[in-house]
Amino acid sequence: DIKNSKINSHNDIKPRYKVKMIKNLLRDKKISNILDVGCGLGYTANELKQTFKDASVTGIDISRDAVAYANEKFSQCKFLCDTIDPSNHKQIFKFDLITAFEFYPFTRSNSFEDHVDYLNHLTKNISTEGALVISQLWDNPLSLSINYEALQKHFSKLVFKDYDLPIRKIGILIPHRELSILMSKITHKILRFFLKKNIGKHKIVIIKRKLDTN
Repeated sequence: DIKNSKINSHNDIKPRYKVKMIKNLLRDKKISNILDVGCGLGYTANELKQTFKDASVTGIDISRDAVAYANEKFSQCKFLCDTIDPSNHKQIFKFDLITAFEFYPFTRSNSFEDHVDYLNHLTKNISTEGALVISQLWDNPLSLSINYEALQKHFSKLVFKDYDLPIRKIGILIPHRELSILMSKITHKILRFFLKKNIGKHKIVIIKRKLDTN
């Protein structure tokens, strides 16, 4: 039960604004197949299917209950119960687009070694023009942002681009990315000044292969 379980504190059940922004940032690249890692109840995978209508969408999560719910509710997508394991060399992900929305433990760790392992695992088989898209709380000491510059240097054959995301409620109300981000910045300043409260910033990181220009 969505309301009584308070599952929306762990799953974004209204991810449309976020997925639409990702599609715009990818500039209408041809996407044939999508993998949503840490898919939870499947709401983001379903929104990916609604947005990239011609693509097949697969979600993967370690929770059997979440995967059972997703398979029952979102039949247009495929859901698997499994863990993302960088040490499992038989686990191969050949997709045009891989999305990771607050994917644990990857987006809740400050371990450089863990970040390297997961990025290697998720990017080694993406298509030439494919992308890994990560969405997460950015200014958290246990996050990718801690190692972001070092990771860019480490992965010399990958291109990293990061983009601000609006506050969730503002993003839902105002679908225009630039306007919603401007309103979010104003809201952040108001909260910090009057309430002495920082609600944190969110970012999208898009990682692609560096095209060979030789």
